[in-house]
Amino acid sequence: MKWIKVYYTILISLSFFSNVGWTSDAQKLSFNQMTHLTLKNGLRICLKKSDLEPQQFDFELFAVGGFSSLPVVDQPSAWLATEIAWESGLNHLTGDKLACDVDDHSVEIRMALQLFDRKIEASGPILELPYCLKLVRLLFTAAQFNQAGMKEALAHARRHLEHQFEISQLTGEQTSLKVNLREWSVTAPFHPSDLGKVELTKAEKIFKHFFSNPAEFTLALVGDFNPEEIIPVLEQSLGSLPSFPINQYHQPRPPPFPEGITKKEFAGVNRYRQNHTRLTFPLCAKTTNPIALDLLCLILKQELTSGTNLGILQSTYLNISYSFPLFPCVDPLWLVIKFSSPVHETSSICQEILRKMVTIKQEGVLQKRIKSGLEELVKKRESLCNNAAVLALIADYYRAGWEMNQLSPSLNDNQEKELLKALLGCYPDLTQYSIISLHP
Repeated sequence: MKWIKVYYTILISLSFFSNVGWTSDAQKLSFNQMTHLTLKNGLRICLKKSDLEPQQFDFELFAVGGFSSLPVVDQPSAWLATEIAWESGLNHLTGDKLACDVDDHSVEIRMALQLFDRKIEASGPILELPYCLKLVRLLFTAAQFNQAGMKEALAHARRHLEHQFEISQLTGEQTSLKVNLREWSVTAPFHPSDLGKVELTKAEKIFKHFFSNPAEFTLALVGDFNPEEIIPVLEQSLGSLPSFPINQYHQPRPPPFPEGITKKEFAGVNRYRQNHTRLTFPLCAKTTNPIALDLLCLILKQELTSGTNLGILQSTYLNISYSFPLFPCVDPLWLVIKFSSPVHETSSICQEILRKMVTIKQEGVLQKRIKSGLEELVKKRESLCNNAAVLALIADYYRAGWEMNQLSPSLNDNQEKELLKALLGCYPDLTQYSIISLHP
């Protein structure tokens, strides 16, 4: 179906050098021109005009606070609340008619109530933006909860969960959570048996609690539009929603990263012909600097995959990113190095990576590469190729509470010193990490 995307994992990688596409060097994207405002009801808005996709838009309406703040017994109902809402219908539209209506308007709309946040996403032709905003209003004011909708939602969730538990062991990301968060029960995936705990009235109450107050939300909108023309549309639609006092959501505190070196090996499904390995290093979240984090990933990637003395790493697939496993919370923060290799080479590759990471810091490579690395970072940010990538970058900055001016970083002598300090401050401790390998 086209209507909703259910989020089952929470490990989020925010490095901007993976899972995104780039335009040619001739097409540049500037983050200096964005419109920021707050409506009378407290809804925060960021508008970014983009010609990357003519006559199209993408938006994300999001807020911190998720179902981890609820009692454990209520969490299955909360997890399924958004799907029940959509399957039950909005206002006078049944779930089936709503799905057809959305399809007729050629738009995509997705929503989710997750462990630590909630969001509504939409994309489509710019002429259909008022229609999507109308749907958001209805979700906030006229969501219908009925037995038919609950039956459909339960059927979808049951098929997904049963399939998930049948086809494989835990994935690498799920195992990473289990190992690095010390089997923290908060992040444990739902089991098919949890669906028996879902209650319709409870799901409705939870949904209306989390999706009713615009003062708790931020809207990031990217697309082919004139901001001055879009603002009145937003004021007339979302701006007319009533606001309430902002709720405070309890955030359960995760356990600390395991001390020393932790190793975990497990078997995967038959499609894997090589080992898939990840090294995870805890970083200091209190000194989080997004530019330093991106720059660290870039420099490490280049240094680990170039040169004449790296031997086996030159022909090894390598991905380096930073991850907030409980995003939008920026604590904890991990540096993750992933690679695939033949089983017999895994150990030697790990040793080579660790040896080179020691050398990088000892030889002052970070300081030498700041200027060239920052130039490359800016170039890649200017070369995002679609609205979704631009939107994800902006929304992540808002969620993490970072300064928006860091989207277009500059560098003078003082800034270079501060950036070097931030780079050294977030460099991983090579005496504390985990190695997780998925065997064929």
